[in-house]
Amino acid sequence: MPKVVVESFSSSDDETNGFRMKGKGALGGIRNPNNNCFLNSVLQSVCHIPQFGRYIVEIHQRSSNNCYGNWCLLCDLKHHFEHSIVNHVVDANWINRYLDDIFPNHIRGSQEDAHEMLLFLLDAIDRQQQKIRRSHPGKNSSIVEQIFDGKVRCEYTCQTCQKKIACYEPIRGLSIELPENPEFPPEMSKIVEDYFNDEKICHYDCRK
Repeated sequence: MPKVVVESFSSSDDETNGFRMKGKGALGGIRNPNNNCFLNSVLQSVCHIPQFGRYIVEIHQRSSNNCYGNWCLLCDLKHHFEHSIVNHVVDANWINRYLDDIFPNHIRGSQEDAHEMLLFLLDAIDRQQQKIRRSHPGKNSSIVEQIFDGKVRCEYTCQTCQKKIACYEPIRGLSIELPENPEFPPEMSKIVEDYFNDEKICHYDCRK
C-alpha cells in the first residue's frame, strides 16, 4: 500500500488548521449494504474531521500504549482511512464485529439515527481509551475527549439576593430544539443562541 501523506495547511482567514491528502480531495466512498447509510455517513464524517484524521494516521500505532489490541477501534479506523485514500469505493464490513458493543439494540438491516450512532461510536472509542488510561496512570485525556468533548457553563442568579452561582457541565452533544413551522430556514447560529438564552426558574432554591 502506498504511504499515506497528510499535509497540514492554514487558511488565509485564520480558520482552524486542517489537513488534506496529497493528490486526493476526499476519502473514497463506502458501499451501502443492509441499509447502513446511517453508519457510513458517521464514518465519513468522523474520518474527515482534520484533527481526528491526523491523529489516527500520524500518531496512533498498533501495539502502542494507546492501542486496545486485537479489538482496537482506532486501529481499524486507521486501516479504513488508509484503504479509503487509495480506493474510490471501500467496504466498511470491519465494523460489524463491534456493533454489538457500539449499538447493542441495533437490528441488522434496519435504519438508525446517524447522530445517535455517532455518539455511540465515540463512546465506544472513549471506553477503550479510558481502560488503557487506567492501566497506564498519568496518561493524558483521550483523543475523543480532546476533540469532541466540551463544557457548558451555567450561571444562576437569585432574584432576591442577587447571589450568582456558576457550574460547569461536561458535554459531548447538545440537544437543541428546532423551531416549529419557521418562516425561513433556521440558521444554526440563531438556534444555538436561543438555546443559551436566559430563562427564569420558578421556585429556585437559593442557599445563601
